[in-house]
Amino acid sequence: MNSLFASEPLTKLDWTTILVDVAVGIVTFVLVIPMALLLGGFSFFAPWVIAIIPLFFLAGFLRGAGPERIWAKAGAITAGASCPGLIKGWPSILLVAAVTFVPSAAGVYMRRRRLKSRISL
Repeated sequence: MNSLFASEPLTKLDWTTILVDVAVGIVTFVLVIPMALLLGGFSFFAPWVIAIIPLFFLAGFLRGAGPERIWAKAGAITAGASCPGLIKGWPSILLVAAVTFVPSAAGVYMRRRRLKSRISL
């Protein structure tokens, strides 16, 4: 079943996968900065939203395979993106988490749906 809360049973916690997901979140957040600057800079909110959504969807899609639950995988990617927010405090962390979680979860969901449809063919 491909829902947000169900997945294959998690037999063992794999810290390597979690750390790679967090690193992917950090790298994706770093890639957002030059992309947002190309789209309009720091002055406007729209370039950041336009840059964040496709990049985090792509990050979730690339890291989507695995036995972890969708929300846990997206949460690990989001945790990596929230790390730079430690400089400014909790409001920044919550804002980044709120904006990056949904595209990451959608990417993970689409990757698993694609893998499942490829297997069933």
